[in-house]
Amino acid sequence: MASLPTDPAALLRWAYAQDVQNGDTSKDGVVYLLLNGILRGNVLPPELEASIFRAMKQIPGVTLQTVDIFGKPTYSLTFTDDWLREELLIDPRTYVYRGERSTVVKTTRIDPLKAGNSTGEVRKGSTVIAERLATAIVDKPGQTR
Repeated sequence: MASLPTDPAALLRWAYAQDVQNGDTSKDGVVYLLLNGILRGNVLPPELEASIFRAMKQIPGVTLQTVDIFGKPTYSLTFTDDWLREELLIDPRTYVYRGERSTVVKTTRIDPLKAGNSTGEVRKGSTVIAERLATAIVDKPGQTR
């Protein structure tokens, strides 16, 4: 992660150059998911984290709004691609990653394993929310403090 550029434009160029695919997801959607995954799965230096937020706002189709989630006002960086709306949730005061919310915007069929049922059908309005409760840097896997 330390080698990633902290300039948002350079970071976007890097992300679009990656050879990553996700089914029928558009290239803009893949870049959104790639940057979201970097935020979700890592403890990042503040300048890189800020650069990712700024870069994501520049992806065509991404919108920024304030929503009430987890009982608190939260910034939502939102991207809708075909049948699914993805939201990256950020604390509006500290800009810390809070979680994400995915909402089905059009009933469709996907891989049954991903859908969590035998038919693969996901219905419009279905929502999954994930909240980050804590992060920590530890000495070994499984350590919680």
